[in-house]
Amino acid sequence: QNARLTYRLDLEKQTADCVLDVFVGGGPEGAATLSAQLLRDGTIVSQVRKEIRLLPGVQQTTFKWSVDHIALWSPESPTLYDLKVQLTSESGEHVFQRLTGFRDLRVDGERFLLNGHRFILKGIDRHDLWKDQGLTLTDAQIEQDMRMIKSMGANFVRLCCYPSDKRDLEWANRVG
Repeated sequence: QNARLTYRLDLEKQTADCVLDVFVGGGPEGAATLSAQLLRDGTIVSQVRKEIRLLPGVQQTTFKWSVDHIALWSPESPTLYDLKVQLTSESGEHVFQRLTGFRDLRVDGERFLLNGHRFILKGIDRHDLWKDQGLTLTDAQIEQDMRMIKSMGANFVRLCCYPSDKRDLEWANRVG
């Protein structure tokens, strides 16, 4: 149904201690294999795997592992990884995929730090509306908006108060 990746970075060693919570539900009881991969540019960087027993209702399985030699995400270098979680059982295969980036965000007094460096926020507020279209933007329109925002010198976007399309975050991550 869903997955949540959290991590603790060691910026000096360029490592990430990852915790991946996977939420599985809705299928028949039985044995299954749950695996997760982090890929960068199509190459597997790290992977974990567990044999689990599917039970009625929603269940949570947690993976903990470390990833070495991580590349950090920043607006200047928006390095992304593909998180791929796969459940395989007698009833078939289900894959959950999301893009993610490793970054360390901190507040130090009155300074905002990104990956250990001072970071000055420059951005705008964005509404997901185009003339005569409302909240029905295509991938190409979202990408165009994010690239235009980036081209004007922005390094962040405030998405409005209504629930945003997940593609907004994906394109913001891709563009930087």
